[in-house]
Amino acid sequence: MKAGGPAPHVTGISPNEGTPGTKLTIRGENLGQTANDLTHVFINQIDVGPTAQWFSPSRITAITPLGEGELEIVVVTNNDKFGTASVSYHQSAERSVGPQTSVPYWPLDERRHCPAIYEHGSGGSSGGAPGTAPVSSGDLDPSTGLPMSELTRINIPLSESALRSIYPAPGSVQLTDKDFNPMMFLLKFYKNSNFNDLTVTFNNFRKSMRVEGLDEPVNVIRTNLLLIFRCLEGMDALKNKFLYEKVSSSGRQFELPFEASLSESRNLGYELFEGVLKRRDRAEATRNAIGVMQRYQFLFNLPHAIRSNISKGDYSLVLNDYLRAKSLFAFSDVEVLRRVYGDVENVVSNFRILLKNQLTTMPIDCEEAKRKINYLLQLEVTFDPTWLCLLRFKEWLLEQLRLYQHSYRQATGATTADADAGTTKDASAFSLSVQSVASNRTSPMPSVKWLEDTITTDEPPMLVLVKSICQLLTQHVVQFWRLGTAYASGQFKKFNLTDEASAVNNVSADTDPSHPSTPINPKAAWLQINMELIHIMSNTMRDELLKTVGTWNKDIASTEGLSECIQQFRRCCNILPLAELPAEIGEIFSRLAHDLRRHAVRHIFRRAQTVIESLHLKEVWDTDVSDRDGGITKLPGLYEEAMTEALSRCLEYVKPQSSVEKPLFDSAEFLERFPDWCGDAMVAFLSTLRRLADQIESTIPQLKAEDDMDAWWNTDLMGTRQSSQSPIFSQARGLLYVLNNARWVRRYANQRLLTSYKTAGYVSHQRLEGRLNEAWLKGIDELVTRYVALRSSWLCAPIKPFFTELMARSASCTRDNFPVTGVHVTFRTTIGNLSHVYSELVLILGIEGLENKRRGSSTKNGNTGVGEELGVRDILTRVVTVLVTRIHACFAEIKLGSLSYSARLQLILDFKAVSSLLPNSIFTSETKQRLADLCRLGSNIDLKMEENEFLENTLQQEKARMRLLIDSFRIFEPTTGSVIMIRG
Repeated sequence: MKAGGPAPHVTGISPNEGTPGTKLTIRGENLGQTANDLTHVFINQIDVGPTAQWFSPSRITAITPLGEGELEIVVVTNNDKFGTASVSYHQSAERSVGPQTSVPYWPLDERRHCPAIYEHGSGGSSGGAPGTAPVSSGDLDPSTGLPMSELTRINIPLSESALRSIYPAPGSVQLTDKDFNPMMFLLKFYKNSNFNDLTVTFNNFRKSMRVEGLDEPVNVIRTNLLLIFRCLEGMDALKNKFLYEKVSSSGRQFELPFEASLSESRNLGYELFEGVLKRRDRAEATRNAIGVMQRYQFLFNLPHAIRSNISKGDYSLVLNDYLRAKSLFAFSDVEVLRRVYGDVENVVSNFRILLKNQLTTMPIDCEEAKRKINYLLQLEVTFDPTWLCLLRFKEWLLEQLRLYQHSYRQATGATTADADAGTTKDASAFSLSVQSVASNRTSPMPSVKWLEDTITTDEPPMLVLVKSICQLLTQHVVQFWRLGTAYASGQFKKFNLTDEASAVNNVSADTDPSHPSTPINPKAAWLQINMELIHIMSNTMRDELLKTVGTWNKDIASTEGLSECIQQFRRCCNILPLAELPAEIGEIFSRLAHDLRRHAVRHIFRRAQTVIESLHLKEVWDTDVSDRDGGITKLPGLYEEAMTEALSRCLEYVKPQSSVEKPLFDSAEFLERFPDWCGDAMVAFLSTLRRLADQIESTIPQLKAEDDMDAWWNTDLMGTRQSSQSPIFSQARGLLYVLNNARWVRRYANQRLLTSYKTAGYVSHQRLEGRLNEAWLKGIDELVTRYVALRSSWLCAPIKPFFTELMARSASCTRDNFPVTGVHVTFRTTIGNLSHVYSELVLILGIEGLENKRRGSSTKNGNTGVGEELGVRDILTRVVTVLVTRIHACFAEIKLGSLSYSARLQLILDFKAVSSLLPNSIFTSETKQRLADLCRLGSNIDLKMEENEFLENTLQQEKARMRLLIDSFRIFEPTTGSVIMIRG
């Protein structure tokens, strides 16, 4: 199947010039989708397709054929389209290396791999190749011996396969091969040649063999290499035969006359030059002595030179001089040299101690520690310097950590590990504590200086502690990690003190108890001490910080710096190279960050809870009044502001902001407690309202029994008596304001807070909403109960005196002098006061409470369930229920038989007035039943028709007289749609 598409196009070649047989890389476009698509590759009109290799549609390779000058490159694919080229290849026909050319390397014969170089001619027997410049007749082809002009003239059409089909005998056509076959050579290269051509070729080849390289010794050796080896083998055999024949069969040694002559000549020559040889020996001895003196001078001056270089800090020079002296004099048999070398060893031993002390002086930089360790390893110490440095580094870091912890506890007033954190001292005490602790230590404390620079007097001690530990991590623990990582990865030469090294250094095996034993597995040992260090540092921060913000510490001021502490720890974690350390280290920091963020969230809600619980101290009773929502104080706004701030601050800690942090909600424990913490803070507002209600109730005057009548009864200008509300007027309204604050928060503030809670992505918002609704409804019910108790006590105060007075008058009066002129002033006043209570409720609770359509909230007993919010009607129903219950209880205490007929008639009129003047919707079923029982008092009296008419007329007159008071109750009637507007 032919491939479609445009014709191939060559855009680049590499290299762009060379000699025949060069591997040419051709780059271009449309060079075929597969290797089968490539059919021909023409270079200088010669098809080199057999040598071509296809790699991609834009890259192929081929071997260049014979030719010289600018060669054109054409690629043909199976779409029968000849390609084009924007570049050309420049080639020189001269080959730099031939079979007879002397080269210092073994040349590779490209003809074995690229037969197209010499198998294809130019196409004609009489002319040169098209596009090829004429070749001079003096240049000979090194492969055939023919002149280049003759080679371009002769056509050689046979390929390797064609040659094998004509002459299947084994052999090679290469002159340099061992299996060279002349017949194959002639068939391949001279198939169409005549005898004269062969004669010319033979003469040229012989001439080149005679001229080329005969005068060069190297060429002679290379040319006659086999003959030379045969000569050497013959001479070696001759030598062995001479040695064998030198000793006879009897063992008697004989000397050939020639050998005796040689020996005599040698002795004579030695006698002639004996003086010269002796002077030569003395000169050599003198030179040896001078050399030894020079060595002695280096050795004698070496102890002083080492001390001088140590004082200058040139430790590398000291090490080089010592190793040089060790190689020269360590095994010397001369006593003087051994004694001087012993002094050198003593100086170097002190140098080892100096390096060890410098290596164990903390803190130390990683690169400096590496240099010291390499010096000690080259000095072949009897301990592992890297492990010793790591252990000393760890001990120093832990000592610094204990110093900071002790200073922090002194600054905060905590003297023991489990003491409560104090809050009355500042960071200046922390600074003084650090200085005092450091002054009592014998070991140097270089880190106290940089710690003092970071302390400011306006920072809390907790923040200074975190800053200190974070700087210890970023400045020194990082160096500890780098050194440990290098040790675990095997960058240092493993410590191994052999017996030979001990003998050289004149030291025995390490018995110093201050040197730790070398770990068998450095990687595991390093991981263990690293984990111990990080665990201790993590536990120190966790103990000190979380103890301060724990649930047992109620002082909010002690945790003011927790947010800044977490920010400081986050910056520290982002700086630390935790990705280069084991995953266990990052997990420790991750757990610490989780605990800090978790307690920060708990602290935020606890702080908000404390602020909300103290809001009653900020109550100034400055109210905002509206027709719909009634009147509220400033507390709901302060509550919403505190909770909004708490929810927004929690976002900073719930979501991860460093490389070691994970979302807090991944923890099941935090997932469960977060809505509870938030709910605790929000429900705290009900505690504030209860405290306000307690304060209000504490101002109600406590009356004695004998003062009850005078306190609750006053005589107005008309001579009627009514209960006075002046002692409880402000308290009742205060309780209503507290109640309306709770209602407004449930209706508006909590809904907005729940929306913010859900928008922020916090969990279990439905559970939180259910808890808030339940708590608020209970709180509202409790506040309503308090208000009802206060108002009911005021309304019910005249009832008992009324019945007492009625019994007294009934006993002293007859029917004629006890006239019934209308509803008694007690019940008339009670109904009027009930209207006042209604107006007070509407004024403070607003139209929203008046238009509450939740009619199914009243139960059979008159109690309101927790599933619905109480409105004006519900509160008024409770007040009426208490009032009717009080009337029924007082009526049950009197003896009905002791009452006169007129007194009974008065009671019937009063009870019917309460039942008919007040709307039925504010009576519960139980209240209605009790009123019905009271009204049935008339069944025991035989009323005349005119008396019944009198009672009905009197009730109508009372309705007309009290119309303005009782019309306000019509809003509770189901058919009434009017809305009362209240203007502030």
